[in-house]
Amino acid sequence: MDNALERQNNSWPLWQKILFRFFFIYWCLFIAPWEFLNIIPGVSYVFDYYDKLIEWLVIKANSNLFHVFGIKEVHKVFNGSGDTSFSWAE
Repeated sequence: MDNALERQNNSWPLWQKILFRFFFIYWCLFIAPWEFLNIIPGVSYVFDYYDKLIEWLVIKANSNLFHVFGIKEVHKVFNGSGDTSFSWAE
């Protein structure tokens, strides 16, 4: 009986902890679950800076690393479609 309890209490290996933390943080940043907080007055200013930062990062990463679809300069398009070069670079 003690062996069964010892096997259940084993912690994750270091590589699993690192991968889990990386992908959890990536997931949280990617889906941006805090967008609903825009209803609070003043919070939208903070999110405007966040959106500008993400847009800048995507444009710089694409121009220096990715070159999605052979396009060096991607621009944010507000057409509601996620099938744009900016979205692919993001």
